[in-house]
Amino acid sequence: MRVLERTFAIDGRAGELEIDVYGDTHLGSKSVDETRLRRDIQETRDKERWWCHVGDVIDGILPGDRRFNSQNIAEWAWESLKAEELIAGEWNRFRELFAPIQKKCLFVLDGDGKHNSCANVANKMRETLEAMNIPGGFISTYFTINTTRSKPNDKYYGHRCSVPLVFHHGWFAGRKKGGKANNLVDALAIYPKAWAFICGHGHDKTVLRVNSLMVEGHRVRQWVRRAAMTGSYLLTYSDETTGYGEVKGYAPAGLGRITLALRPFHVDDEKRIEVLNA
Repeated sequence: MRVLERTFAIDGRAGELEIDVYGDTHLGSKSVDETRLRRDIQETRDKERWWCHVGDVIDGILPGDRRFNSQNIAEWAWESLKAEELIAGEWNRFRELFAPIQKKCLFVLDGDGKHNSCANVANKMRETLEAMNIPGGFISTYFTINTTRSKPNDKYYGHRCSVPLVFHHGWFAGRKKGGKANNLVDALAIYPKAWAFICGHGHDKTVLRVNSLMVEGHRVRQWVRRAAMTGSYLLTYSDETTGYGEVKGYAPAGLGRITLALRPFHVDDEKRIEVLNA
């Protein structure tokens, strides 16, 4: 498991850090809502938010795969397909789209194996992320540490707080909301000290408030944690093409991305971590 550590300054007890969490962009598919994706990227830039991506960045489906459908190739991807460089073309599209906000990227995770093809040539994901100076990997546990609250003349100045967050592409989906919710609770239980477990993979927006117990010294107290599945940009039912999800009869995807709001020093336990845009 890879552990990433970053330090942020958060001013005041109600001070906030927002992280936009993208997932399942599936670049290369004609079913992708790139208009919405570009709009969300612009908002991330305008709000000066940090961001991350929890996997399935590209579609990565090549000729010979049972799911390959030439009618579902994005217009811009055709030249790459003809040159037998579809994977490289899809990663170039990611770099083009996310370049305006690449300096605020925390990490980009691998998706599930079916969307991580290297086309037996090179690891285009690794090459792209290294060129953009973005950390990548399959599983990341992310910590914010050494945060600062209030002003120098305040008695709480310099207070430090560790906020462990677990980000994963996801190994579960479920056709029904209840199944997704149960899987998210089970995943959060694997990481008993994590404030939140965030994943993609299910092409849905599912957000849970989970009550847990924490032992502090000689007392036990309630602890509010969060589990969430970010949305997708792959339209399940598109007027332009018939995608894999439509063939399988999947429910319509929850479109877009979520925003994680961290307020580690807030007096209200409910407000210390919230999931927005869900």
